[in-house]
Amino acid sequence: MDCGRYFRQRFPGILPCQRSSEAFQEMIFRQYLDGVNRSRLGRREGIGAATVDASSASGTRGNAQSVGH
Repeated sequence: MDCGRYFRQRFPGILPCQRSSEAFQEMIFRQYLDGVNRSRLGRREGIGAATVDASSASGTRGNAQSVGH
């Protein structure tokens, strides 16, 4: 029986509209800060370089917010 609605199950640690947990994004961000380049991180973790960019950008925003407040 289909009511025409859809449901997305929420998982602990994963924000809405995100596909990876905050802990995973933080790990990628830390490795990126330590000098591991995007392509190597992507190969190592099985993700694309653009995903590494997105994780590092979200980590940068998070650090800027925590420093500013």
